[in-house]
Amino acid sequence: MNTNPYLNIIFIANFNKDYVKTEIFPREVGRKIGEAEEIRHASDYDDFYIASKEETERQIAVAGEFIELVEKYCMEHNIS
Repeated sequence: MNTNPYLNIIFIANFNKDYVKTEIFPREVGRKIGEAEEIRHASDYDDFYIASKEETERQIAVAGEFIELVEKYCMEHNIS
């Protein structure tokens, strides 16, 4: 498990540089990943942060969309 929060930031920055900026994935994906990271950070470090059921369901849906996009990209580029 990643315990270094800076690795998350580096991963997101590299993902955006390599896949969003080059338009492999839409900009909206980069924004949604950024929002998810903000929520993750708040839930880890803010003493009184409690995610609502609606926010949790939205993040699960976003994760599903992201997985589908990545799977499609991998299939189109014969990446297993």
